[in-house]
Amino acid sequence: MTETKYGKHIVPIPVIPMVGEGNGSQGWDLWGKDLGNFEVNIAQRCFKEPGRMNPEYQKRPHTHDFDEILFFLSSDTDDLGKLGSVAEMRMGREEEKHIITAPTAVWVPRGLPHCPITFLSVDKPCLFMHVAFAATRPGRNTRQKE
Repeated sequence: MTETKYGKHIVPIPVIPMVGEGNGSQGWDLWGKDLGNFEVNIAQRCFKEPGRMNPEYQKRPHTHDFDEILFFLSSDTDDLGKLGSVAEMRMGREEEKHIITAPTAVWVPRGLPHCPITFLSVDKPCLFMHVAFAATRPGRNTRQKE
């Protein structure tokens, strides 16, 4: 990109193929260092198959020392209101179960146990995104005791 006065504010998003069970087919991550040192980490993944998201990490609920918002989004450009997938998400120490069948945002305050997330069915690819309010994502900080 040609060096301009405001060119530093334009950040290409590096889409990469994902590897490993439950990581989705492709995705991207942007960190605070990529975004003007804002206190934020944003990531997106595309899921095409049922299964647990990040099964090695999401064996049980975990917490973060930052706030986070999770998004379950449609990839259907003809109907953004149709998720095309069914996901199960657990929240709280009691692992309260929530079934997600439509585009949904889930706000997770710091310290609230959440996950695992499991895609029960995927009729159409869906997008999962998180916005973590931390410039870095040491975020796999704590886990609920076994």
